[in-house]
Amino acid sequence: MHLSKSTIEPLYFFVLCGTIVSLFIHPKLSSIGIILLSLVWIADGFSGAKIRAFATHTFFISCTLLFVSYIASWLLSADKAAAAFAIEKKLALPLLPAIILSMPTLSKRRLQQLFIFFISATTAIMLIALTISVYKYSTGGDNGVLFYHALVEGVHLSAITASCFCLISLILVQHTTLKIVYRGLISLFLILCLLLLSSKMFLLMLVILGLVYLFSLKGTWYKIVLLSALAVGFLLVINTANPLKDRFADIAKFNTERVQAHQYTAEDYFDGLSMRLVYIRFSREMMQEHKALWLGVGTGDAETLLQQKITRSGMYTGTGPSDKGYLEYGFHNQYLQVWVQMGLLGLSIYLLLLGIAWRYALRSSAKWLAAILFVFTLGALTDTWLEVQTGLILFLVFISLGIRYAPTINPERLSS
Repeated sequence: MHLSKSTIEPLYFFVLCGTIVSLFIHPKLSSIGIILLSLVWIADGFSGAKIRAFATHTFFISCTLLFVSYIASWLLSADKAAAAFAIEKKLALPLLPAIILSMPTLSKRRLQQLFIFFISATTAIMLIALTISVYKYSTGGDNGVLFYHALVEGVHLSAITASCFCLISLILVQHTTLKIVYRGLISLFLILCLLLLSSKMFLLMLVILGLVYLFSLKGTWYKIVLLSALAVGFLLVINTANPLKDRFADIAKFNTERVQAHQYTAEDYFDGLSMRLVYIRFSREMMQEHKALWLGVGTGDAETLLQQKITRSGMYTGTGPSDKGYLEYGFHNQYLQVWVQMGLLGLSIYLLLLGIAWRYALRSSAKWLAAILFVFTLGALTDTWLEVQTGLILFLVFISLGIRYAPTINPERLSS
């Protein structure tokens, strides 16, 4: 079956929109979205030009190589079931870039609609979350329900996932054709949400991207007003009692000796930075013990070995199924997790994938691509995007769209 061009382009668009909105509801729905998108892609037929469009593209090739690495890692894993599940979660790695790089070109109007659709979904879900939290606060009086994970508990999201939605939407809204007043209102709301969500990494990225955007403005008065607002906001945070201030005060609890220690007690507290540094040391020890520097310990065994390290070290491991202590946190670093799972070979392929994406982003005149890629590149230092379907799909969809549709400064060089 081969569908007409007038039929296939809207089909791609609507299924792609459906796949994106499913991320806000449930991961299983996003799997259904990818299946539907694949069916549309198959129904569109395969010509030589369509196959070449993705099969010879360096971004698709790097994504496929990473997927093949996950398959090869299955052979090294003692826990084959866990390794097979990891492969299943990564099926989007070759599939989504192949579809987006070879599907019919979406018009600029369609791309704008896709951006606005994602921004609207983010705004709607955060409004719902905020409404639920305000109601809880009005009935219980605990302002903690307005911050961090508690804020988005009612919509079944984590603070990190919600922060990612908000920051990507904030980037995209600056590149839409919406009236400036709407862009301003939506931007203020998304910044408020990021402050309430209180992710230290996402707030750092917000400041960096905000300063880059600020100094790209031509009007001096705009810069003065925005810098003044930033300074006032900073002073309010540090001079008032609020959960956001408490989140950053946690950094003061960093203890160098504790990070370097080899044995702990259940009472020992680890701030976010300390915990991640301890996990890096654990990972290095695991690689040395299993002589797995180049090929890793296997995707099926990496998490298990880390949990064994945590348990043997004496760190707090919880009181039951609902409280797993530090066992609940995982590697919390995508680069580290790929290295432990698949060794330097797998990490090199992952870095190659990012490098290819950055090659396109830096040569593109569409600044949103570089900004979103920056979020995923820096954010991977504290979170594991590839290990959750929402993060993986967000990354693949927006980076593939950026590579495919963003106007380039020198298209000839990119195609060489």
